Amino acid sequence: MVKDKTTKDSLELAQTIVRGLQEKKGEDIVMIDLTKEKNAIADYFVVCSGNSDTQVDSLENSVDAFTRKELNDRPWR
Repeated sequence: MVKDKTTKDSLELAQTIVRGLQEKKGEDIVMIDLTKEKNAIADYFVVCSGNSDTQVDSLENSVDAFTRKELNDRPWR
């Protein structure tokens, strides 16, 4: 079924994003599974916090770099 492959790809993307956030010491990282929610805009939602604007920029760049390197993909903003 196509949904299963999409969900697997979405989970892999979410896990890659979490690793990218951990690389730059993102705090309070939470991955919310929305796969069972009807009409959800995404399968997973990843939330994290940083201590400064500079760290938040670094977190963003790290996520972008990780997804490009590991999945040859770019996260949707």
